[in-house]
Amino acid sequence: MHGGKPPRDVEQLKKILAELHAADLNPAPEEVLTSSRDGQPYVIIMGANLGATISGDILAYEKNGLNGKRYVLTMSRDIRQMTDEEFKRATFVQGHKPENGQPAS
Repeated sequence: MHGGKPPRDVEQLKKILAELHAADLNPAPEEVLTSSRDGQPYVIIMGANLGATISGDILAYEKNGLNGKRYVLTMSRDIRQMTDEEFKRATFVQGHKPENGQPAS
């Protein structure tokens, strides 16, 4: 949270990360928001209230992953690896649906 409110979109999140980077508190925003495994920006579902519920619903994920697996971040703040099959059956915050309803390949 920044100024008492969570970022409303990825651009605002990048600005916050840039401020933290300028203070030597984290890597550059592009590095933080990009998967080193597939080289793609993480998909971040904005607008979820992290304090409202603890669940296995996905909040952020690698767009493509690697070798049929991708890392996800859940509302319970767990980071785990899922197979493409598990990802297809997963639930997401805010009713989000991955592109075409399928994992990217």
